[in-house]
Amino acid sequence: MKEVKIPEELFIKLVKLFLLDDTTQYSDCQAGIQDKFDKMYRRELYTTYSNKNLSPEERERTRQAYLEARGIPQNFQW
Repeated sequence: MKEVKIPEELFIKLVKLFLLDDTTQYSDCQAGIQDKFDKMYRRELYTTYSNKNLSPEERERTRQAYLEARGIPQNFQW
């Protein structure tokens, strides 16, 4: 099973939210988790794109998805 590292600040906010029922931390926790999920998604796309065993079409499709996820405009891509 893979492990996920999060910043200590986010961990403390999650503890306050779930263990101490401090609902003022909810929006910060949600934003932090969404940010971490986006980073994980982009990393998975990059890793898949870097896999030399995939067909060129599949690698190109994954590369386009990665560039889209990074927010790189179409006219800036090669």
